[in-house]
Amino acid sequence: MAMQFFSCDKRNLYLTEQQMATLEALRAALDDEHTPEIIRNHIVDSL
Repeated sequence: MAMQFFSCDKRNLYLTEQQMATLEALRAALDDEHTPEIIRNHIVDSL
């Protein structure tokens, strides 16, 4: 899922379930095995 948020393509991403809070979205990006390490490090550093 995180790859869709951080990918460079401009496809529309529609979330059909309820919206996530910011911290939930960051946690989902950290937990996703496809999230690049540089993104994980940036999230952790910014918190």
